[in-house]
Amino acid sequence: EQTMSAFMPDVVAHRAFTHLGVALPRSQAELARMVDSGLARLYKYQHHDGGFGWWEFDQSDIWMTSYVLFGLGKAKEAGFDVSVQAIDRALDYLAESLARARKADAREYAFASFVLAEHGRLEGASLSEFVRFGRQSQALGSVADPLTTAYITLAASCVGQDRLATAGAQRLSAMAARHSGQAYWQTQDAARWWRNETAESTAWAMMALLRSDPTSSLVPEAARHLASARTGSEWRSTRESAAA
Repeated sequence: EQTMSAFMPDVVAHRAFTHLGVALPRSQAELARMVDSGLARLYKYQHHDGGFGWWEFDQSDIWMTSYVLFGLGKAKEAGFDVSVQAIDRALDYLAESLARARKADAREYAFASFVLAEHGRLEGASLSEFVRFGRQSQALGSVADPLTTAYITLAASCVGQDRLATAGAQRLSAMAARHSGQAYWQTQDAARWWRNETAESTAWAMMALLRSDPTSSLVPEAARHLASARTGSEWRSTRESAAA
């Protein structure tokens, strides 16, 4: 997770600076070396089943595999040379593990579904099950948290489920807390209190709104919150920094 979170902001920033025509804070050669080093470490950590865990020799983990795949996809989009074989092996693992994730953890399942959708691998029975899950999560009385809702919205937008994506954006809008020109979302994690935060949830909610409701007034308000939540050049953790 540290390896993924450390180099992904560089990848995203590189793409943004290039798109905006702004001079890069690092040279192309320096950035390429940093990304190549991070990719090499990730390839080393990939397990025999194609998945990724928290360590080199532990069991593959669905969330971690999803997170690494998300980062590898962003690196590829930014024009970096990413191993197709590594991506395909991880996608195979994640696709085979999706049913297990559905039974174990809603947020983990939603994230895995989004990552598979981004790579064009959420299809057939898996897609049908995701749509059912998404509709249940958007139903009145559902307890789906902001992170889960953001992942569902992003996945739905990837697979052309526009009504589900629109419903997700509307639900995120209703969940937003607004104060002094800022908007933020908070995801509570009773089992892991250190995961109770606003930066990561706000970043993912903002990503979802940019996909499904880009003109929402919540988008600039969320950006203001992310800017104010930063300490110096980073957020509270590498994971939050990567998302923001």
